[in-house]
Amino acid sequence: MLYEETVQSSKYNLFLAILFAPILIVLFAVRNNPPAVKIVSIEAIIVFAIIWDISALNIRITHEEIKIRGRLGLLVRKTIKIGEIKSYSVKEGWMSCSGLLHLTLPAKACVLITRKKGISVSFSTNRPEEIAYVLSTLNIPRAP
Repeated sequence: MLYEETVQSSKYNLFLAILFAPILIVLFAVRNNPPAVKIVSIEAIIVFAIIWDISALNIRITHEEIKIRGRLGLLVRKTIKIGEIKSYSVKEGWMSCSGLLHLTLPAKACVLITRKKGISVSFSTNRPEEIAYVLSTLNIPRAP
């Protein structure tokens, strides 16, 4: 593995904590109705899993591929083979990239990967210099 980073959002984590209070209130309100408790519990688990998955991005770069995953990898996951990459660019600000697939959380910068075939992918990072260095060592050209 050449590079690994986890970009987290404390705002999403705070939202997750705040979201659980109403769910506990609803569970308390329906405590005497077992079918309702089962339904609310299942819904709570699904909502928790979705928010937990999107609250962080894990970026891994190896010699063969770039993997971008959420915490659980249920909804957020994308693998880009190194041979498919046409070029890359690094921009300041986490919303400054315009990839068709835009995987971002609040961070220092974003990286736009332009592929030879298929959609362009952008993702946010707190260490853009390191990603640029790793991609340049893999002989991927930087876009002008």
